[in-house]
Amino acid sequence: MSANTIEAANDIQTLRHLAAEPSTGELAQQREEALADQREALLIRQAQRISELDERILVLTQERDELKARILEQHPQPGTYPAGELKVLVKQGRRGLDGKAFTAAFPPAENPRLYELKPKSLTNVAKLVGELAVERFITRSKPSVVVE
Repeated sequence: MSANTIEAANDIQTLRHLAAEPSTGELAQQREEALADQREALLIRQAQRISELDERILVLTQERDELKARILEQHPQPGTYPAGELKVLVKQGRRGLDGKAFTAAFPPAENPRLYELKPKSLTNVAKLVGELAVERFITRSKPSVVVE
């Protein structure tokens, strides 16, 4: 665990402790200001740590991708290759359809059994029938954090 992570964990405990204490008047105002300052300091440290981790992840991801590209240059055929105590699997690329070429060769009107019907995007449906009409059908993924 990094020093920033430990420090952030300690700040969270302090924030919880201060928030739980009863207070009145000027003392309450001072406590609220101290809590706000600590929350801001904590957020700054957390954002900085996320930024540091993102940079490290980017560097490591680039290195991994370069190594994989070299392996593919050396072993272009799918298969399993021994690598000491490890093994390297080279897999074929995922198959898919070229949508435009397929549609040109097999028009939907003439080949409906080759196509799936699915709803338009949420934005387009909401524009057509109104946000209130689709509100009960809207789902959300879990919240995320982005540090820029």
